[in-house]
Amino acid sequence: MEHVADPLWFTILLNKLLADPVTAGLALLGMQAEHPLAPIPDHVAMQVLVLLILFATAIILRRQLSVTKPGNFQQIMEVVVQFIASMLKEMAGNGSRRYVALVGSLGLFVAACNVIGIIPGFGSPTTENTATTGCALVAFLYYHFHGVRVHGIFKYLKHFLGPVVAMSLIMVVVETVSHFARILSLSARLWANMNVSTQLEHVFAGLVPIGIPVIFMGLHLFVSLLQAYIFMLMSTVYLGAAATEEH
Repeated sequence: MEHVADPLWFTILLNKLLADPVTAGLALLGMQAEHPLAPIPDHVAMQVLVLLILFATAIILRRQLSVTKPGNFQQIMEVVVQFIASMLKEMAGNGSRRYVALVGSLGLFVAACNVIGIIPGFGSPTTENTATTGCALVAFLYYHFHGVRVHGIFKYLKHFLGPVVAMSLIMVVVETVSHFARILSLSARLWANMNVSTQLEHVFAGLVPIGIPVIFMGLHLFVSLLQAYIFMLMSTVYLGAAATEEH
């Protein structure tokens, strides 16, 4: 989803509202906006829209919470939260409840970013590698933070040395490369799958505009939810490996 001549309608709206402060902010950071009158690209605008939708949904859900008469949406979200909590408990052990908020929020954000592209007039920001890399960096920093929190900075860093002192220098390099490769693993898998799914949908919609696009929209929805789950699962595996007491 590149910054092209015909941006999405929400991108146009956001640039009309925020172009000047965004351009000024970039200048303060020493960066030159490629398009000063429209510095916000489609994938950034779509992420902003997804965040606004998720915030609005959370507010509505909070106002409708009920212990005695939970609505359908509340029940669905309770199932989702319980599913995430169970996955975390299995991977990260006792005390994993504290991770539900971030891991769940990240999973919902990725899912919403994937799915929004199905709607005409919108686009999936996860077809841009910068968007998926940003999500991967959040997961990367989060599991390292809790690794340090649980074990302490020195004990956590000690595992990078490996179990054999003579191999410590080699293991530091191997472990460091391995951990940074997780950013690529998380981001590239999500980006590649969403690009393929989106391109297939667009190609077949152009070839056969009636009937067939519905099938590929369904495929896009399936891939979107599956990739969000895989992203969340892999993040949970990394978190469990870093923050369990047996580390």
